[in-house]
Amino acid sequence: MIENIRKYNILIIIGLVVVVVALVIGLQAGSMGGPGGAPYIKIGSRSYTDTEYRQYGVNGREVVMGLAQAGDFQRMYQFLFSLSPNSMFSQSPEDGTEAFFINRMLVRQAKKDFGIYPSDDQISDFIRSLSAFRGADQQFDPEIYARYIDKGLGRMGMGERQLRELISDIITTGQLRVIVGNGLLVHPDIAAKSNALDQQSISGSVATLELAPYKEKIDPSDEELKSYWELIQDAFMTEEKRRFSYILVAPEPAEEQAAAEDNKQPTIAEAAMSEEEKKKAEEIKAKEKADKEAMLAEERREKQRTLDLKVDDFTFILEEQEDEGFDKLAEKNGWEVHSTELFSRSSPPEALDLQIRSGTRTGNALDQLFAMLFTKDPISRISQPLAVGENQWLVARLEEVVASEIKTFDQAHDQVRKQYIEEKALEKLEKAMDEAAEKISISLGEGKDFAEASSGAGLSQVESFANTTSSSKPANFVFPSGLFNLARSIDPGKTSEVILQTDRAFLIYVNGREVKEGVNSPDVLKTQINIAANQNSMAAFSDWLKNVAEASNIQRLYRR
Repeated sequence: MIENIRKYNILIIIGLVVVVVALVIGLQAGSMGGPGGAPYIKIGSRSYTDTEYRQYGVNGREVVMGLAQAGDFQRMYQFLFSLSPNSMFSQSPEDGTEAFFINRMLVRQAKKDFGIYPSDDQISDFIRSLSAFRGADQQFDPEIYARYIDKGLGRMGMGERQLRELISDIITTGQLRVIVGNGLLVHPDIAAKSNALDQQSISGSVATLELAPYKEKIDPSDEELKSYWELIQDAFMTEEKRRFSYILVAPEPAEEQAAAEDNKQPTIAEAAMSEEEKKKAEEIKAKEKADKEAMLAEERREKQRTLDLKVDDFTFILEEQEDEGFDKLAEKNGWEVHSTELFSRSSPPEALDLQIRSGTRTGNALDQLFAMLFTKDPISRISQPLAVGENQWLVARLEEVVASEIKTFDQAHDQVRKQYIEEKALEKLEKAMDEAAEKISISLGEGKDFAEASSGAGLSQVESFANTTSSSKPANFVFPSGLFNLARSIDPGKTSEVILQTDRAFLIYVNGREVKEGVNSPDVLKTQINIAANQNSMAAFSDWLKNVAEASNIQRLYRR
């Protein structure tokens, strides 16, 4: 029975001796700078340039994303998640890139401190196992690999050495997770109880208190708002604005034949045909039509391939030949260069508000354009080619950046007022719900049911739920999001803590819960133990990396 279990967590709380001091000393022993470029970020006593940030951060992360989308999702995304768990899927790509860069540099330093040096054979075997480099027979294809090194990495100013460095870092990260998480095993009893909690069916009730009435009662003066704004004014910033020149090109149209008239009247000769002759004639027409469509489709593909190569050569030449300018090279290709005015991410020109269709990136083209890191290197102004729309390519040049700045009080007034009212209303709502919860607890102890106790505490909005499981999807306008997980560990006859969510506060009461028989079979239990052990290892590695980063006194030099 699980009625007496209260809040089991898969992750074991265990002391972990972290080799932070040794790593920080190692960082401080490093050189004071790297390859040419402006100082960009400092980790320990080691300064990294914008050139290094672009190579190991921006380009490195892009390569990993590309390899993931080529088929190696698990290994690549596990690596990304290990280095930037909170920002991997952030709406702000630069946040994810910065975390990736910082933690990758920490991992590289840890190679020395932990004595982890992946061999050339290990790195080569890893590369040969990647889906991106497999041919039609699903075996490693040297030609595909060579093309990727020459074209894929070449246009980013990278080569095979940088790829092998990246693979070495991926292998090292995996080995570090094993070392740091060593011994964080899960006891079978804990795994069984946790699995039972996940497989249960819960019934109970939810009392709700709305935020809106509290907001309506708050009417702050401008003096109150200004005092509030002065404390947190850097939370109200103008949007960064950017101006671009760009080319947006599509393949030459295929020479489409005029469509046959399906409804035209048959000729006298056709009308005189026998049924068998008509059937054969229709089969001939259908084959001719299919052949024409196939030829047209192949022509479209060939024109698309031709454009793909031209765009690839365009960016390659820009990076390799400094005498070729963006405008001059575009003109040579017969492409028109367009220009924008300054605009923010939230108010883009329609021409650039395009979805990315494939490749190493996903999402909107604007996400990539606003993630571009503008350094002293002229090539940093040029975006990577973005496959957009149905068949187009977009390449942009960053012309101007107007940085965001703190808004004046007048500019931020409406935002400040809205945030102030919401914060104060939430404080009042939480206090009211805490007081109601205390009254309900007393009433339940006196033998009253939850609905009656809630009504007596001033909570008239009470809804019941039954047979809720981990896969249930209760109506979100009635129940709090994540109802099952919130109620998962509540003992029958008890209530939850007060739950605040956006515009309401909730109190959950559990009547009872049931667990199906046989949920902890040996095979299921073994799987759960392995999953929990991996989660523990990931959590330990994340904590270790966080501690090392905090001790490294990271300074963002580009903000100065």
